[in-house]
Amino acid sequence: MRGIWLDNDGGDLTHAAFAGLFPFLRVVVWNTASSTAEKPRWRAFIPTTCAMSMDVHTAIMAQIEKVLNRAGYWAERDLAKNAHTKSRLCHGFDKSKFNAASLFYLPCQARDPRHSFFIDYGADDPCRGPLDLHAWIEDCILSLRPEPEPVPIMPVTPATDSPAQSTPTATSVSASLQAMRDTLAADRAQTSAGHREAQVASAIEAWQVTAYVPGTGHDAFFRLGAALKRASLDEAEIRATLSEQAAYSRSPRERRAEIKDIVKSLSRRGTINGGGR
Repeated sequence: MRGIWLDNDGGDLTHAAFAGLFPFLRVVVWNTASSTAEKPRWRAFIPTTCAMSMDVHTAIMAQIEKVLNRAGYWAERDLAKNAHTKSRLCHGFDKSKFNAASLFYLPCQARDPRHSFFIDYGADDPCRGPLDLHAWIEDCILSLRPEPEPVPIMPVTPATDSPAQSTPTATSVSASLQAMRDTLAADRAQTSAGHREAQVASAIEAWQVTAYVPGTGHDAFFRLGAALKRASLDEAEIRATLSEQAAYSRSPRERRAEIKDIVKSLSRRGTINGGGR
């Protein structure tokens, strides 16, 4: 499957606050039919960089929930089970729909059309993009270490009259998480090259279409740099591509002078570990 779908039945978490918890993800939200201005009910969609299995989907949903918990937002049933939880804020998401088989209606009008909304957090933000499944599994924030196995008691040997020494091997990650990583790594080895080339070509095409429009050069050039970073180009490749593409602008010298600051800004703000989770 592709993409993450969420259903919010109304709680203390607004869709703007939810998008703010994931500043590097593109988040699209819209009202449900029963949504009102007093009690908004909404759904959210987060695109992903590629398709995923059910196991990967489960791991991604668990990480999203952990981010919500860290911010002090909990499911109603979690609050009911633990009266000692300090924060009593409810995020409002229906956890029964956290499974990969959940289906949702298309965007619709609220019963009162004045209460309808459709917001794309990321449409005009070059720092937001699809959820990178490889990065979220490789840098998983969940505690998935298996329970330690009991160390067997070895019999005393007559020769030394002391227990045989045994050193248990610690497993750093669970077998299921490692299997996800191995599967995603194999898929990426087959598809990443072509996908990366397509992303770069699309970014360059979008830049060249707007390069000569007066007043748009600065913003469009930064968007090109952000798109190249999302395509996983390293710093040297981004610099080289920007330098080459500056020639298509109305002011090539100005664009080339901006490259240093663009690369610096992207390295500071455009990584998955920069606050996206």
